[in-house]
Amino acid sequence: MIRSFMFSLTAGMATLLAFAVPQKAAAQYGVYPPVSQSSPYQPPYNPYQPGPSAQNLGGTWFMSGHEDQPCQILPSRIGDRALFINENGGRAEGFIRGNRITVPRWNLGARIDGDVIRWSNRSVWTR
Repeated sequence: MIRSFMFSLTAGMATLLAFAVPQKAAAQYGVYPPVSQSSPYQPPYNPYQPGPSAQNLGGTWFMSGHEDQPCQILPSRIGDRALFINENGGRAEGFIRGNRITVPRWNLGARIDGDVIRWSNRSVWTR
């Protein structure tokens, strides 16, 4: 007798919860918000535009001061990142942290001294 009472009580609670929970959730969260029909055109995101962490490094640099060997730094709007383009046109993403540069793809680091970047492979970029 006790088992049948417990079973009917458990079945009754399950039935009650089956109806109460979805209604409570619907009351608490409401219905899904309407989907907007259209949105204005947004141009593609380009992170390689100067940002506050660029430290004024963006622009054209010259390998060993030779104007026939231009290099470029394109600072990112994303924190401390930048795109580095060497004198041969090779591109790699790197990081600018304080007066240090790290370019993992080239396996290079550099120190910034004003308008001079001294790379760990002993090359120098100037402006």
